[in-house]
Amino acid sequence: MIATTQAASRMFNAEDTVEEIKALFSNRSPFVHEGEDLWPILGAGFLDSLRSRLRDFSVMVLFFQRELKRSLGKLKAVVVDEDTTPFNMALVRCASLFGIPSVQIQHGIVAHSLFLPVRSDKIAVMGAVSLKRLLEWGVEASKITVTGAIHLPEISSRDVPQTLLKKKSFFKKHGIPEGNQIAVLATHPLYSGQKSDWIANADHSESLYKSLKVVLDSLHERPSVHLVIKLHPRDRHEQTLKRFLSARYSDMRVVIERDISSLDLLSFAGVLFCGNSTVFCEALLVGCPAWVLDHGFNRKLTFMSRDYIDLDDPGESTRKIQAILDDPHQRADRLTRQKEELTSHFLNGNYGAALVFKKLLHELKPVVA
Repeated sequence: MIATTQAASRMFNAEDTVEEIKALFSNRSPFVHEGEDLWPILGAGFLDSLRSRLRDFSVMVLFFQRELKRSLGKLKAVVVDEDTTPFNMALVRCASLFGIPSVQIQHGIVAHSLFLPVRSDKIAVMGAVSLKRLLEWGVEASKITVTGAIHLPEISSRDVPQTLLKKKSFFKKHGIPEGNQIAVLATHPLYSGQKSDWIANADHSESLYKSLKVVLDSLHERPSVHLVIKLHPRDRHEQTLKRFLSARYSDMRVVIERDISSLDLLSFAGVLFCGNSTVFCEALLVGCPAWVLDHGFNRKLTFMSRDYIDLDDPGESTRKIQAILDDPHQRADRLTRQKEELTSHFLNGNYGAALVFKKLLHELKPVVA
């Protein structure tokens, strides 16, 4: 049996009501035991205690201790997508008390967990550069396992005629005239440098709206360019986005997509605007030029790109995006620089999305040995 958790979408606040805390976990459970969701047994009393004792995690630790004690002899490992959020941190700590190995997965190509202490017994990373980063930060080599990435085989076997059919189908579905251009805005938390951003996936609505406003203002006089907002798999802002667009940009047609593969979408998009996330790497793999939207903090970390669109300077950002949309040569040059940047940062096939859980299962024996 494997116990897995997903991080809460943002940090709890002491002012949160019980219902607000419940809502954070509407589509996931902080703990699943042999396929059974244990969230219902928590009850309002537990949530009240949790809300009043957020800073020492003692309530969570007691809960996890009880469930892990029941599971002794059944658990092979505890696997978390990162061990810095409160629930995952408590789970890893409790697993350690009972001698249950814990594994942290590098869940994104620029996972910020690579810049933080590793609490789990092992961390599974995608490639040599992530390994080098952790070693530089003092993580013991014995704690790190390199398991590879998953997208390169998919890219090498892509069916070009099939991609063209998907493009025609997409354009027809959304009433986009043939020959028009698609610009993609991928939603993802844009780290501002606030401590809460690094402890958990903080609510990123402010960054998202800044990004949206800059891109939409750039498209106002370009009717042949259609904006597609590609929602992050864990993004729960869809209804809020629709209200925002209806209130401020009702004269513009914007497509919001969650289910389409980002690889398929980017294979026929003209340009991508995104945060420092996996989709930036995917864009390169299918030949789509990409620019990173940023508040400045990522530049201090020298993440992937040196060619940012500064959200804190909306006027200059709007002019820059308009120039990008109007000049195909600038987009082609960007793709070349993009490849150089990624090659220098992520070597040895270290591209692609987070390791899928299925793939990790094949690696569990050596990881937890």
